[in-house]
Amino acid sequence: MIYVISDLHGYYYSFLKILEKIRFVETDILYILGDLIDRGPNGIKLIDYCRRFSNMIILKGNHENMLERYLRDKNTKEIWAQNRSGGHATLKELYALHGEDLKYEQQLLDWVEKLPLYVEITVLERTYFLTHAGIGEELFLNYCKCNQYKRAHQIDLVNLFDWVIQHLDSDKNKILWDKGIFQLKEINVKDNLIIGHTPTEEMKIMRSKNIFNIDCGSYKKGGRLGCLCLDTLQEIYTSCN
Repeated sequence: MIYVISDLHGYYYSFLKILEKIRFVETDILYILGDLIDRGPNGIKLIDYCRRFSNMIILKGNHENMLERYLRDKNTKEIWAQNRSGGHATLKELYALHGEDLKYEQQLLDWVEKLPLYVEITVLERTYFLTHAGIGEELFLNYCKCNQYKRAHQIDLVNLFDWVIQHLDSDKNKILWDKGIFQLKEINVKDNLIIGHTPTEEMKIMRSKNIFNIDCGSYKKGGRLGCLCLDTLQEIYTSCN
């Protein structure tokens, strides 16, 4: 079975309950659309755990991007650790578990830097494009202008993201922060798009046409993790608080 989940935000034990519910085994594949860390208590523990599994494919989220920037330059500590980002929880756990282990930090940085920004997969003849957040309006308009592309046309997401990635500042990676155009009803995307990043108001997986939002607000009051099986479109949930 092929599964997708997003925005775990340090809820390690809730994640284990999800794995138990779906009876996750070696022949399954789980795609995690970023934000394993911050806000919740066990983000580093989640990273250390998930890195052990070759059948867990992890994409980069904006919170991994903040960790990446911190590991490159410790002067960004205050930006990452501010209350809004929730990085203080991850920073505290990082040193509680690994102390001043520079080798571990370098290995962690190498791993984060290589995380993909998107993947495209096919399950039962249905194509899915997976990414953490989206494309902002300004970037999309620049793409349309440079490629003589009309807004009303159906969007080929691979072409769009490949173009945008070439024009990004990796330290200000806007496709990890802005869902942008995917919130607009007139946007017509090719195939199926699955994103996280912004919690749904109902704290359940939401679908608008062929765009799925699977961020169920793990860190919010009443929040939970939502996992989607792409073979059956079954939704699996577990509470976080």
